[in-house]
Amino acid sequence: IFLDKANQLGQPLVDVAGMTFSNNAAGSRYLAVQHSARNQFSIISIADLGAGAGAFNEARSEKQKGARTIIHKDNIYQVSSDRFNSFSPLFGEAPTNTATAATKESTKRKKKKQVLYYLSDKDIISSVKNPWGTRAPSPQYSDNGRVGVYALPLWDTDFTTHGH
Repeated sequence: IFLDKANQLGQPLVDVAGMTFSNNAAGSRYLAVQHSARNQFSIISIADLGAGAGAFNEARSEKQKGARTIIHKDNIYQVSSDRFNSFSPLFGEAPTNTATAATKESTKRKKKKQVLYYLSDKDIISSVKNPWGTRAPSPQYSDNGRVGVYALPLWDTDFTTHGH
């Protein structure tokens, strides 16, 4: 599997620091990629692999095993801002709300929702107290070392149907 050189917003897929596949009943359809944006902030993009990475290997005949599969940039979605560092993507299941589940049987029939968890330094505090007016200094952010855990719920089907 080969990824295009950029995501759908034109951010280059360079300086890749980490990748992780989604893990659900349909296979590993999504690939989260942590990479550097043009401004050197660490961002996360998700590549939609279609039928799933496992399906690529199962569907190929002996002749096709060496064939290349290229994922076009229209199927690589940037899911974090390039204004903050985001890193350590991890797919998981959304927590189940047991209060709304009437029976165990109804819970079994429901599809598990995928969530992309990641860390980010979005929680920043400016050291400039009054950044308003024509002569105001630019905000200066102190490095307080705080990192937050964020969860991005993913749709059952794909990103193009529901937005991202």
